[in-house]
Amino acid sequence: MADYTGAPYNFVPITKHIYKRYQTQEDLPRHDIIDTKRYSGELTCRITTLTDLFIGGGKDVKKGEYSSFAQCVDGTPCIPGSSLKGLVRSNMQVLGFGSIAADVENYHIMYRQVGAAKSRVSRYYTENILNVKTIKLGKDSRGNHIQTTVPANVKAGYLKKEGSSYMIYPTEADAAKKEKFGERNYYPVSEQTVFRAKEEAEAHGKKNPFSFFEDLGIQMQHKNDCKSSDFTIEKDDGNRIHVKGPESEMYVPYTADVFYRLKGEPGNYKVVSVLKQEGLKPEGYQAGSVISTGKMQEKKVFYVIPKWKEESAIPVPKADIASFKRDYEKKKNGLHGRLDDSLLKEQCRKFFELPKDGERKPVFYIERGGRLYFGYTPFLRIFYEHPVLHGISKEQMGYMKENGDLKEPVFDYPSAILGYASENGSYKSRVSFADFRLQIPEHTGRKQYINEMQYRVQITQGAPKLSSYWDYLVQDNDEYAMTYNEDEFELRGIKQYWLQEHAQAGGEVKNEEAVSRFMPFKNGVSFQGTVRFQNLSADELGLLIWSLSLEADSNQNIGRAKAFGYGRIELKLEGLRLYDYQKMYGGTTLNMDIFKDQTADQINGFVRAYQEHMKQNYKKPGGKPCDIKKEPGVDVFLKMKCKECMPDKKNIRYMSIDDQEYKNRNTPLPTVDQVLTPTSGKPKRIIESKPKSDGRKGGYQDPEGKENPTMAGLFAGIKLEE
Repeated sequence: MADYTGAPYNFVPITKHIYKRYQTQEDLPRHDIIDTKRYSGELTCRITTLTDLFIGGGKDVKKGEYSSFAQCVDGTPCIPGSSLKGLVRSNMQVLGFGSIAADVENYHIMYRQVGAAKSRVSRYYTENILNVKTIKLGKDSRGNHIQTTVPANVKAGYLKKEGSSYMIYPTEADAAKKEKFGERNYYPVSEQTVFRAKEEAEAHGKKNPFSFFEDLGIQMQHKNDCKSSDFTIEKDDGNRIHVKGPESEMYVPYTADVFYRLKGEPGNYKVVSVLKQEGLKPEGYQAGSVISTGKMQEKKVFYVIPKWKEESAIPVPKADIASFKRDYEKKKNGLHGRLDDSLLKEQCRKFFELPKDGERKPVFYIERGGRLYFGYTPFLRIFYEHPVLHGISKEQMGYMKENGDLKEPVFDYPSAILGYASENGSYKSRVSFADFRLQIPEHTGRKQYINEMQYRVQITQGAPKLSSYWDYLVQDNDEYAMTYNEDEFELRGIKQYWLQEHAQAGGEVKNEEAVSRFMPFKNGVSFQGTVRFQNLSADELGLLIWSLSLEADSNQNIGRAKAFGYGRIELKLEGLRLYDYQKMYGGTTLNMDIFKDQTADQINGFVRAYQEHMKQNYKKPGGKPCDIKKEPGVDVFLKMKCKECMPDKKNIRYMSIDDQEYKNRNTPLPTVDQVLTPTSGKPKRIIESKPKSDGRKGGYQDPEGKENPTMAGLFAGIKLEE
């Protein structure tokens, strides 16, 4: 599809005004008594699968094996009560105008963006933070210049763990010429230079001046047996030079201690020899390290880093270490690229880990605008200026700041009904969810039925994460895309997957690390269970019922692979029984029949009681009453759950990586209304290179307070891995 922008999910707007059901923790109902002015009892529910469903049992499986469906203690497949509670809590946050702060992981997202030279965030990254320059590394045998791009603001050092802290030690560096190299205190070496020097040494019967990689058993990015004649130099239509040579399929990023020798003038040295560090240091050599980073398209260089200095260590903020660890965990399974060998994959992952106790690893870092960035490549991933929670609506942010810390509960409906835990206290849920057991038809054996209704499937799962600002942030600016660097960015809302008519079949497995193998149940099976509650007010019980079953025309989705249509269910209430306090406490003899069944109209009456409560008590600015179903978040949420409103699957598929639909993207994700109603229009393209209304081009202010010229043309051909 031409110019397609879409995804199998969308976003429900976050309520701008939280409804605080209780004012203080002391106002919350007690658990140790039965309050006869409130409602206690149980709801009986049935879940029927409308597409194939899988919910895992939480057990790890070996590679290549299939995950089993969750089971009760007796082995009966079930939907765990915890899964139902998660679904209800998510629904209740929308329908009950709750705070999302406690459920959002608040951290600084890391990014590297070099290829999209025309984007505002790319210019900020390349020009202001890294200050990328092109430098020459010499000439090849044909007299062509060998050059590379160098981020002039980046320095090399050594990261060391000392107790619970991490420190960066600077190097004993030759001072580079600031006007040419900026802060750079390391030496890039082209692999072409290595192969050419090796050939020349062999031709004259001399020792290879770059023998370190052979002596250490290192596989370079190009094949180790390369010849200079294997390299080709091409110019593209933009007159950019591309150097290409045979690539190694066994390359793993590495670091090693070495001896190296320099040649040239102070401030303009180049490396002419690198040897394995063993024995006494040869005359004219210095001690240091080499580091070769993850594979980079056409930019096959490694870096020589001088020895560390013991003084002037720079402490790394603990928050940045925590964000680095979180970022590593999210991307570690993709760090090894297309390597097949499991040992090489593990080596690759370890390269990007933080050092262990007492270990010292070469790193690159930037001190800029009061911030410290570090990583294992000069083109390092840096933190966005603002953490995720900075993007909740100004109204909700202000409300929560007025009512306590962002991570502390504000006693909204979800916290008051389903409980919370915080540093300053906790409150137990007044609702308990039993496991919903698979219902076996009469005259059918359990084992036989399970075998008939289950099958094996494998799906490659993967989707844009929070770092995809085109999807996760409101894009209402036609001059540049909003990112986490903007002071005024806003999160689009709570992520919800679209309902789909059918589950999609598994496809070809291209990446074993990303594949998910499991055994779902086919559509048409049912699960039954009970939800028990204690001491709920009429409005609280009404919200619980509404959060379970939604509207008459609603379906919901739960479990794994929702993006591929799995997990669409119908949840129906089969009964509501309330404690009959007269039977419990009014008689003189023991009465085992303590429940009073409610009619369908009485059940709906509780939902109406909640909606009426909100109409009277949830006042928006100006005192305007709340028409709850017309509130933006509720309206969008119910549209996404409407079984009659399911979009055409071609409009809610993932964008293709192979077809480069993500490449140079300049269109945000359509809104729910734009997906459901084509006549409402499409998202506007944001052309970031066009001048602003006052004639300026969009760009960030330098963290040091300086303005830098645009370098978009220079970086148009740079492509680095994410």
